Amino acid sequence: MRLHHEPLGMLDLWMWKRELKDSDGNHPGLKESGRRTEGYERVAERARQLRGGAGVRCGSGERPV
Repeated sequence: MRLHHEPLGMLDLWMWKRELKDSDGNHPGLKESGRRTEGYERVAERARQLRGGAGVRCGSGERPV
């Protein structure tokens, strides 16, 4: 793929950390796979707003960056 335009920059940044384990040793809340899906949904939402542009999602792949 060749880019014909200069990238404009970052439109969205979302950082989070896992919640502490509960008394049963489980992490409550949304799992990383759910957050990854939510990230793709956010990119798709932006793409609808920015017609003619390209959206890229970067993530850590289930390990610290």
